[in-house]
Amino acid sequence: MSERFISQEDAATIASMMEETAGTANVLLLVGKNCRFCRETRQLLEELHEISPEHIALRVVDVDEDPEGAALAERYGTEGKTPAIVYLDAEGNDTGMRYYGIPSGYEFGAMIEDLVDVANGRSQLSAASLEKVRSHDEDLLIRVFVTPT
Repeated sequence: MSERFISQEDAATIASMMEETAGTANVLLLVGKNCRFCRETRQLLEELHEISPEHIALRVVDVDEDPEGAALAERYGTEGKTPAIVYLDAEGNDTGMRYYGIPSGYEFGAMIEDLVDVANGRSQLSAASLEKVRSHDEDLLIRVFVTPT
C-alpha cells in the first residue's frame, strides 16, 4: 500500500466517532477497469474499515471482472459510474446514498458524517424536512454536485 491518506490524528478522531455508533455502516465500492481514482478510493475506504472494522463494513466489487459486478451496478443504478460508493444499512438495505468519484477534501467530512448516520440508522435532516420528503408519492432524486475549489 502506498502512503496512507488518513493521518493518525484523524484516524483517532474517526475511531472515536464510530465507537459512539449503535451499529454498522455497510459500504459497497464498485470499481472498474478504466476508472479514474478507483485505486485511491479503495485505499481510502480500506483505511476507514481498518480504523473501525466493527462499525464500517467494506465490500469491493469490480464491475468489469466480478460476475456479480454488472448486476450490482444495475441494481443500485450506478452503471457506467466508477468509483461508486453505495451506502447500505446494517441489514444490507439500500439507503439511497451514493458517492461518485473520490470523496476528498470537504466531501471526506461529509462522508464520515454519513457513515455515522448510517451506522446509527438515522438522518440529520430536520423533522420538517423528513416530513416534506415523505409526503411525496413518487421517488425523489436529490443530487449534490461538488467541484474542486
